Amino acid sequence: MAAQLSPHTVDQIRGLRTNKAKCPCCSEPAFVVLESRKVPEGTRRRHTCEKCFYRETRFEISNEAYQELKELRMALKHIKNSLERTKAYVEPEDVDLPCTSCAHKTKFGCSFDYPEAETVDAIGCTQYSKA
Repeated sequence: MAAQLSPHTVDQIRGLRTNKAKCPCCSEPAFVVLESRKVPEGTRRRHTCEKCFYRETRFEISNEAYQELKELRMALKHIKNSLERTKAYVEPEDVDLPCTSCAHKTKFGCSFDYPEAETVDAIGCTQYSKA
C-alpha cells in the first residue's frame, strides 16, 4: 500500500475528530477517525478510541464492488453445491495411496518434503520407489 504523501492539515484533522462514535471495545463515545486513505476498492479508515486506545481499520467500498462481491460469493456457493451433489472429488479412503509403501517415506513424512505426500494428489508421484 502506498504511503501517505503529505500529513493531514490541522483543518483536516479537526474535521476527522469532530464526529465521535461509540467505541466497540469500551462503549465510550470517544471513537474517532485517525486517518483516511483512498484505496482501489474504496476508502480505508483507521479508527482509534481516545479512552482505551483500541484501534480498528475499516474499509468502505462502493455499491458496485459490494454487488460484485455478493455475486462472486453466490457463484462460489453454487460451485461447492454442485461438487457435493456430483461427488466429483475422490475420497482418500477409496484410494490406495502409494506413499504407504514408498521407500522415501519416513516417520516425518516424505523425505523429498512434498506437501502432497500421503494425500490423493500423491498418486502418480515421479519419485515413488517400492520399499
